[in-house]
Amino acid sequence: GVPGDVSGTTPGVYDGVVSMRDVAYMVVLFNTKPGSPNWNPNADVNNDGVCNMKDIAIAILNFNQHE
Repeated sequence: GVPGDVSGTTPGVYDGVVSMRDVAYMVVLFNTKPGSPNWNPNADVNNDGVCNMKDIAIAILNFNQHE
């Protein structure tokens, strides 16, 4: 898939394109880590153990990219 494609019409389910849904989903999960109530490892795009601005930046850099 495209780095940053973490959500679609169903939250947390890939849809093949990086859009505002993906960015918004990461914002909702901002600063979550393993063990956090809302943690979703798919939102940790760079696999560093936290959903943060680095992950959102990857989504922005790939914005509107399709599989």
